[in-house]
Amino acid sequence: MTPEELDDALQRLRLASERVGSNLLELELDANRRLLDDAPLEGASAQSWTAAAGMLMQLWEWHGLLDANLDRAVSLRGTRSHPRPDQMAGLEQLLCGQTIELVTEVVPLERRDLLGSAQATVMCSADELLELMSARFDQVKGLVARFAYVWHTLEPRIHGAEELLAEATRMAADQADAGPLELGAAAERLAAMRRQLGSDPLALDTAAVDRVEQSLSAAVTELAKLTEFRRSVDRRLDRAGRLLAELREAESEAEAARAELLRKIASPPVSEAVPPRVSPELEAQLAQVHDLCSAGAWRLAGETLGQWTQRTEDLLDQTRRLTAATRRPIVERNRLRGLLDAYRAKAAGLGMLEDDKLGEYLNTAQDALYTAPTDLDFAAGLVDRYRVLLDQRREVPA
Repeated sequence: MTPEELDDALQRLRLASERVGSNLLELELDANRRLLDDAPLEGASAQSWTAAAGMLMQLWEWHGLLDANLDRAVSLRGTRSHPRPDQMAGLEQLLCGQTIELVTEVVPLERRDLLGSAQATVMCSADELLELMSARFDQVKGLVARFAYVWHTLEPRIHGAEELLAEATRMAADQADAGPLELGAAAERLAAMRRQLGSDPLALDTAAVDRVEQSLSAAVTELAKLTEFRRSVDRRLDRAGRLLAELREAESEAEAARAELLRKIASPPVSEAVPPRVSPELEAQLAQVHDLCSAGAWRLAGETLGQWTQRTEDLLDQTRRLTAATRRPIVERNRLRGLLDAYRAKAAGLGMLEDDKLGEYLNTAQDALYTAPTDLDFAAGLVDRYRVLLDQRREVPA
């Protein structure tokens, strides 16, 4: 190497050593690394940090070895613009050769040959040492970053979950049946996570934090619904009472419609069975809801009232549809009556009311439609025949 190349190599290594010292000092002063020195670590976290702390100490030692090697190179270089050949050879060896002694190890007897030494020394060059230090630095820095990530990411989440737990506990205090929320189990899990965050953060399960957050959030949501139910329970019970009254009325209307159908229509197209009255049973169930509210069992009261309301609304809808279906034949009978009246008016307009044949059909159709019970199919046939005969009479010249 030329003197200029050696000077460039020396300058490069001195700058690299300065950067190494600066970065090591910054890592030493890092707040998260300093926390690790004071943290009562256990388990996998303790093992990982013990190994990393040893690496950091070793990095300082290696930095000292690198600086010492460079100091020797600076001293050997001197200030001459043209160093002697022996200086250049020694300087090249210090800068490029394996002149830095990293460690001396005892070689076990079983690994020695007859002429082997009891000790083995590991040597490396300045660039090799920098490469090795860079890899170790990345390991230590990465581990500190892992601890920092857990502390700065999971600690706020655990704190938030603890606040959710406190809120859920406060909300559940007035609930006689809040046990199913398992707040006690959630509290135990959170306490364990809090302890692990301080002692073995690397082993903390992020998925477990997710689950406890979700369960507590769901608990708060459910308790909020219960609180809202308590505030609105009087209004909801009033509405339930009105709904029950509507069902009673609808049942009465269905029975009346069925009775009218059986009285006025022959062979009705629906079952003759009287629709069942379920309102007494529902009234008893609604009374149970009142009792649950009085006992403070708001969750069970809310669930029961919700199921009761859904069932009652379904029954009300079914009963009203049944009533509409029951009344349909009578509606059809009335439609046929109106149709027959319209045909009669048409005949009058045409001056055919005195027609004997038309009069016979008109009287027969009226008797069928105004005599109970009415045979709808028969009556419909008569009305249609009257229409056909009326049209035929119109087509015949006078």
